[in-house]
Amino acid sequence: MDGTRIAVAGHSLGALAAMAAVGMRFGLESDPNGPGGDPRVDAAVALSPPGPELGGFSESSAQVIDRPCQTIIGTLDVDFVVTFHPAERRIAFDNSDGPDQFLVILLGAMHTSYEDRLPLLPQYSYRNCFHDYIEMATLAFFDACLKNDREAQQWLAAGEIESCGGGNCKLECKNVTFPQPN
Repeated sequence: MDGTRIAVAGHSLGALAAMAAVGMRFGLESDPNGPGGDPRVDAAVALSPPGPELGGFSESSAQVIDRPCQTIIGTLDVDFVVTFHPAERRIAFDNSDGPDQFLVILLGAMHTSYEDRLPLLPQYSYRNCFHDYIEMATLAFFDACLKNDREAQQWLAAGEIESCGGGNCKLECKNVTFPQPN
C-alpha cells in the first residue's frame, strides 16, 4: 500500500463523508475559512450523495471541494427519506469549483443499484451491469488521479464510459486538468 496516494469512496451518506474528505463544508464547521477535508486524501468517489439540507449540507457546501471528485448518480436514484428527486444528487457536482470533477450518470439506476439487493419496487428490474460501469469509471478515476496514468486520464476526459456503457451511461466533467486526448 502506498500511503502517499489515498482516495476515499462512499455510498449515500458515506458519499458525503467522501466529499468532506476532499474539502466539502457543512454548515456546522467551526472555521469556515480554514482548510477543509483531510490533507492525506487525494481524491474521492461519491456514489449517490444525498441532496442538500441534510446535516448542514447546502448547495454552496461543495464550492470549496479542492481535490478531484467523481460523483456517480442514477436517473431513478431516490430514497424517499432524504432525497426525493434524482437531480438533487448532482447538486454537489454542479456547485463544485475543484479540479477534475466528473459526474457519471447511470440511466435507469436506482439507489439500490450500487448494492446487490433487489429493488423495493418490483417494476424496476435490477440491472447488474451498473456494477461494471461503476467499476470501470471508478478504477479509471483512481488510476488517473492517484497513479497519474495518462491512458486513464485520456479515457476519462474523452468520455469513454459512454461508449463502454452501451447507452446506459452519460458523463459530464469540468475543471479537468488532465492532458486532453489528441
